[in-house]
Amino acid sequence: MKFLVSFLVFVLSFTAQAVTSGQFAGPYGIIRIIAKDFAGNADTDGQVLYEAMDVPVQDSIIGPGKAINSADRGLQFICANRAQAGYECSIFIHPEGYGNVNPIAKSMLYKVTGTQADVYAKVFKTDANGEFHFVSVDGLFQVNLSPGSFEVSFQQMQSSTVVQQGLVVVNVEDTLKIAHIQNFWDSLNYNTNTKKRFMGMAPALQMLARNNPGFQFVYLTRPPELVAGKTERQFVVENRFPRGEFRSYAIDSTAETREGVLRDIMRRTSVKKVILIGHNGSPDPQVFQNVTKEFQSIQFYQYLHLVYSTSAVSELGTVLFPEQTGYVTAAELVVDWQIHQLLDPTESLKFIATMVDRVIAEDPETPRMEEYAIPSFVNCDDFQWRWSTEGDFKVLAPLREHLMNRCHMQAPLAGYSPRNEN
Repeated sequence: MKFLVSFLVFVLSFTAQAVTSGQFAGPYGIIRIIAKDFAGNADTDGQVLYEAMDVPVQDSIIGPGKAINSADRGLQFICANRAQAGYECSIFIHPEGYGNVNPIAKSMLYKVTGTQADVYAKVFKTDANGEFHFVSVDGLFQVNLSPGSFEVSFQQMQSSTVVQQGLVVVNVEDTLKIAHIQNFWDSLNYNTNTKKRFMGMAPALQMLARNNPGFQFVYLTRPPELVAGKTERQFVVENRFPRGEFRSYAIDSTAETREGVLRDIMRRTSVKKVILIGHNGSPDPQVFQNVTKEFQSIQFYQYLHLVYSTSAVSELGTVLFPEQTGYVTAAELVVDWQIHQLLDPTESLKFIATMVDRVIAEDPETPRMEEYAIPSFVNCDDFQWRWSTEGDFKVLAPLREHLMNRCHMQAPLAGYSPRNEN
């Protein structure tokens, strides 16, 4: 016990070098999750866990917070709101009971099954299926709860797995964040909103990051001195997209300035595989095409979110090149990544099945929603389905029918405005 107290004092005074970190001392292991580290990395992992814990606030070793303690003393799970310091969690795992701590492998695990696992359904907020799943933004820490199974795990990346192997470059506007940039008044309303997002994009990119730990992420935003640029950066952090670097376009945001930023990113990397994600309401298609032609030693995957129509009278979209893949929802992206062996098939098919149900059930005219698969202003009549709906992908058949109907038979609803949602 004396050793444990000394260990806790050491850990809680430790200067963290990552938002999620693990420490090992003797038989004990601890996972720390803080709101921001000294390098400026930040995310909302601690807040998400705090809000998911369905227990009352009480005193704890990190201040007033929420605590869950296992009966076998193998797990102590604490999260607290540290005011200006933000939300913080400390998860202690001990090898007695059902805990496992491996300092050599830099891993920790607490796992129970059966009726012992069902206890945790009463202390975590679960979904309609009695499940709760959490993965930290950096992919190091997970909580998985389902009927008959509860698991808390931490795996520190080894130096051999963090070598940069690929790059994911994403334009935030109208790709991750709903912006409606082709409509002046609507775009003004979205400028300060950090919640309106396209359904499934955050978990899709999180899954891509987990399955490819050597991939680095770059988010393209408008200049941070503009309200829109500042909001876009805040949006990425608050909505738990994979941690990455921010790069900004010049204020004019022309094709030339966008291409210059992307070219600079390519020159500073030595990877052989790059995923580019943008939208067709901007110069992205031409910019992506020019850059891929210049850096021919790199294998590029080009994806454009089809938000605007190339045949529209107003809010005109840009034509895609043959090498580029147009998509409407995150489901198509995940399908394509699985085909290119960038994702675990079991995990991606589960995501796809959930997305298909959510997309089909969506009513885009429901006000005050924070997440939309296809907002009403989207005009996707250039969309063409290009994926199999047989075998493992038969779950896609209803989505294909839904998108063909939405994009080619149903016009965007007139008079749509984000002002109706607020």
